[in-house]
Amino acid sequence: MTTRQDNTKETTPDVKQAGTPSSIKGWQRAGVLLELHAGATTFLPPHSHPRYQIGITTRDPGEYLCRGHVWTAPRGSIIMFPPDEVHSVVRAGGRRNGDVSRLMFVDPATMLAAAREVFGPAASLPRFDELVIQDAIFIEAFHDVHVACACDEAVLEHEAQARLHRMLCLLVRGFAAPQPTAALPREHQWLKAARARDFIVSNYRDNITLTELADVAHSSPFHLNRLFARHVGMPPHAFQNQVRVERSKALLLEGTPIAEIATLTGFFDQSHFTRYFRRIVGVTPSRYLLPSQS
Repeated sequence: MTTRQDNTKETTPDVKQAGTPSSIKGWQRAGVLLELHAGATTFLPPHSHPRYQIGITTRDPGEYLCRGHVWTAPRGSIIMFPPDEVHSVVRAGGRRNGDVSRLMFVDPATMLAAAREVFGPAASLPRFDELVIQDAIFIEAFHDVHVACACDEAVLEHEAQARLHRMLCLLVRGFAAPQPTAALPREHQWLKAARARDFIVSNYRDNITLTELADVAHSSPFHLNRLFARHVGMPPHAFQNQVRVERSKALLLEGTPIAEIATLTGFFDQSHFTRYFRRIVGVTPSRYLLPSQS
């Protein structure tokens, strides 16, 4: 099926052309985090997000590693990753001149509301077995919502939220796996990793020791370290740095000075914060903000 290619420079605020350094800009609208990626593509290490990541890819080739499988997302298609699922790019690939990747990060609660609209009030968080979407109708719907949330000042906030909800319902209705009749119990080992993960999320600013995590999970330190890496997809220290970077994005968009964010998110100093932010996001904190926000 032919998918819509995203080459609309006139609706893209302050993005650079391919061949220039990578440009990633973020902002918030309608209760979601949105990003525009342009310029040279970057190679990102394995990472995850606490929210659903949905985006139109312009990488060529668009090869992503997730769930132990390489997902091929042709230029102009949608690639998505559910919360906390570790993923990475197989190769940095290239981006054609003028192409812009549009990304959206949706909180689980917002996605759950869409699932309950589609499946009924007892629905749980939707599961997506296929991570690549090439359906032209949904790609156009996603593109139009992203553009409206980025550039159309005539779109009121409640209208933007309604458009987002309709688009997410279209996503769930068309591509989510059927809802189970009853929730399946999680295995015992995953519960230990989940306790440690939740503790990190709640205490991400602190210098947490592996012994502390093991006590929380009722496990030995080295066994917990292996369990965590197996079930979360990365060791505890890498996950904690990602949580810190995700929180720093929100602080940046709230207008918090970059010099203060390192302390607020638990990094040693601004240099330490900038290094990890660039490693995980692909650009420095100052280049992440739109001009009106920096």
